[in-house]
Amino acid sequence: MPSARRIRLLIVDDSRFIRMALRAIIDHDSEIEVVGEARDGADAIALARVLRPDVITMDLEMPEVDGLSAIKSIMAERPTPILVLSGHTRTGVWTTFQALGCGAVDFLEKPDSLENMVTRTIEREFLSKIHYWARRPHGAPWGAVPPAPAPTAMPEPPAVAAPPVFARHAAAGLGMPAAECDLMVVAVSTGGPNTVPRMLTAMAGPPRCPMVIAQHMPSLFTSGFAEHLARASGFEVVEGEDNMALRPGRIVIIAGGCDGEVLRTSAGLRLRQRRAGEDGIHPSGDVLFESAARSAKMPVAVVLTGIGSDGTHGARSFAARQFPVLAQTPASAVVWGMPASVIEAGCATLVLGVEEIGVELSRLTGAGRQ
Repeated sequence: MPSARRIRLLIVDDSRFIRMALRAIIDHDSEIEVVGEARDGADAIALARVLRPDVITMDLEMPEVDGLSAIKSIMAERPTPILVLSGHTRTGVWTTFQALGCGAVDFLEKPDSLENMVTRTIEREFLSKIHYWARRPHGAPWGAVPPAPAPTAMPEPPAVAAPPVFARHAAAGLGMPAAECDLMVVAVSTGGPNTVPRMLTAMAGPPRCPMVIAQHMPSLFTSGFAEHLARASGFEVVEGEDNMALRPGRIVIIAGGCDGEVLRTSAGLRLRQRRAGEDGIHPSGDVLFESAARSAKMPVAVVLTGIGSDGTHGARSFAARQFPVLAQTPASAVVWGMPASVIEAGCATLVLGVEEIGVELSRLTGAGRQ
C-alpha cells in the first residue's frame, strides 16, 4: 500500500478494557489508525461493510452474534484479514482453530492481565501482524486457503512482493526408492493449521514411519493443534513429550515453546524435547531437521508455508547427506518465506503443491499398502 496511507484497523471485542488496551498499543504506531470499534459480531459485520478496514481484530466469545458468525459473514461479503484474539481456555483454543478454518488469517493470545497486555512483546507481535497482513498484495492466497497461527515472537514484517516463481523439479531427482523412508520431519509456520491437514488427507493412509512436525505455535495451542489434525485426518496425532517413542504411524507435534530433536536409541527413534529460550522461533524446524539428518537412516524433510527462513539451515544438512527435501510451491503457500528460502538455497529436491506432497509422502513410506 502507498506509504502515505495509514492502515485502517477495526477492533472487535465486547470488553471495553481490551478495546482501550489495543487502542493504547496502536497509539505507538503512526502508520495505523483505529477507524472503528465493535462490541459484538453484529456491530462488526455492519462496521466492516461501511468502514472497509484493511485489518480486523476479532474476539470470539461475544453476546448475541459471536466471532465465528461474524468472521463467516465478513469473509462472504468482503474478504478482509482478520486477527483472532484467542482465550486461554480449552474451549477458546478449539474455537480459535474453528475461526482459522472460517477464514481468519492469524491469531494472538489474549493476555490474561493488564500487566501482560502492555508488555513490549505483546505490542511488537500485535503491530507486526497488523502490518504484515495489511501489506498482503491483492490476490495473495490467504483468502482462498485460510491461514493460521504464527510464531509467538514474530520477526519484523518483511517488505511484501510477489511470490517468487520456481520451476518444478523433476520427480526423478528424488533418488529414494518407494517405502524406504524411516522418518518424516516437517517445518511449518503461518498457515499450518489449514495446510497440514490438506497434506495429511492427501495421503493414502497413515504413514508407515514416524512423522514429527515443528509448527511455530505458543505452548497453549499445540495440544489443540494435534487434536485438530487427528480429527481432520483420522490418523494418530499427539503432542510431543520428552523421551517419547517415535513409532510408525504416529504423528508427533512438538510442544509449543519447546524444541525437539530426534535421537536413535537401541529401542529405536525417540523424541528429546526441551523448553526453548525466549530468543528465536520455536519449535525450531532447523533443530528438528539437523537431528533427523544425524539420527535417521533415510529421512525426508518437508518445508511448508511460513514467515522467515526456518528449515533452511536444517535442509542444508539433508542436502549434504543427499536426503530429499520437499518444499511447497511458494505461490500456493499462505506465506511463501520458508519454502522460498529453502528453494533459493538450492536445497529443495522437489517443489510441489501441498496435496502433491501428501501423495509423494505416501509413496515414500508405503502408506496405505497392506
